[in-house]
Amino acid sequence: MERNVNDAWESKEMATSPRLELSTARCRALVLAIVLGVAFLVLVVNRLPVQSDDGQVTQTDAFDSPLLMWKFPSPVKSSSAISESAPGDLLTNGNMDQLGFYWRYPNHWIPGAWFEWFSTFYRIPEFNDGHERGFAHTYPSSQRLQLWGGDYAGGLMQSVTVTPCAYYQLEAYGQSRPGADNPPPADVASHMKVGIEPYGWLSGREICKYDPALEADEFPDTVVWSPEATHNFAFAPYSVTAEALSTTVTVILFSNPEVDWARGVVWNDTVWDTATLIQAPPPSGTILDGTYTPVPDGLITNLNVEALDHAVIIEWDTSVPASTQVVYRFVTPTAPISGTGTLLLDSVYLPFVGGNPPLLDLYSPLDTTPLLHHRVELTNLPAGYIIDLAALSRRLEEQACVTSASSTTRVVAPGTVMPEGDRGQ
Repeated sequence: MERNVNDAWESKEMATSPRLELSTARCRALVLAIVLGVAFLVLVVNRLPVQSDDGQVTQTDAFDSPLLMWKFPSPVKSSSAISESAPGDLLTNGNMDQLGFYWRYPNHWIPGAWFEWFSTFYRIPEFNDGHERGFAHTYPSSQRLQLWGGDYAGGLMQSVTVTPCAYYQLEAYGQSRPGADNPPPADVASHMKVGIEPYGWLSGREICKYDPALEADEFPDTVVWSPEATHNFAFAPYSVTAEALSTTVTVILFSNPEVDWARGVVWNDTVWDTATLIQAPPPSGTILDGTYTPVPDGLITNLNVEALDHAVIIEWDTSVPASTQVVYRFVTPTAPISGTGTLLLDSVYLPFVGGNPPLLDLYSPLDTTPLLHHRVELTNLPAGYIIDLAALSRRLEEQACVTSASSTTRVVAPGTVMPEGDRGQ
């Protein structure tokens, strides 16, 4: 009986094997047909022309396909064509071309090293690579914000390591693109601006722990903003300068465009690109907080001044690391120089007493490197010079930058005769 059962099973297996083989072959053929069909469809779609918002017809490439764009950000096409960072730029991927785009919930593509932010008071805009529409100030990519049928607020942020008490200029290129069936009115506002938060408001936040929902009125009062401006259909620079009050600052790109249904404007895209953060000189040129040098507070010690024929070398120490600068003025004697004066060889008058110190309106280049020992050379001075000068150092103290000064010192070139008692003008 057992033999009959085995014979029956073998007979059944033999009878069914061709059918199984046939089914497997059909499945493989079907899968191959699907794969080839999808590949063919992608190739066909990729060859279709696309009309951009400005009316120009362009040919798409492999990653511009509507079948693929939902999944992949636009790649860098050629390393030789990638725009380079500006010299001295402290931002990472400021031109949005150096790193790829990464995905963020709910469906945002953000340039590497940047964070997005958006207001939930309005509808949330979409964040995409502006390359999809050919919008870029530097090739190939930019950040495009878009929303049909309503206002929105959003943008990008990045924190950067900086030197405290140094000034930095943020510049980014932006444009808005209001859309309608007919040419939209040029006066539709986009309320675009850039800002620097000098305390490094977002420093240390990880992307995975970062909540991008942020209302426009939730930005700290410490943000230094550029003026708002609207530049429709053409990139233009937005710029602001601020002093760093920490070892990090946060830069902000801000868009809050309007739509106008009554005039047929039903969307208003905004595009950001080519952002840079570069150290800049103080707006006044000096690290003085006012017009006159402050009263010495003891930070600066061991002041030494050496007068040469056409140069002066000034050295000093500070009790904490601080920046370096000298302010000075040329002095004109009020009385004629004669032989009755005192011959001053490598001579210094210390200090001025009574009344306001002289106004020192010239200055050496600022060195923001925090140092304990400082040295400045004033060179190419005229023969027979007489100058008043003061050493300056600026440092961070309790989240504020404070400038200290030495006593005002008069320096006279070797061999120059200064009338006795003459303080000059």
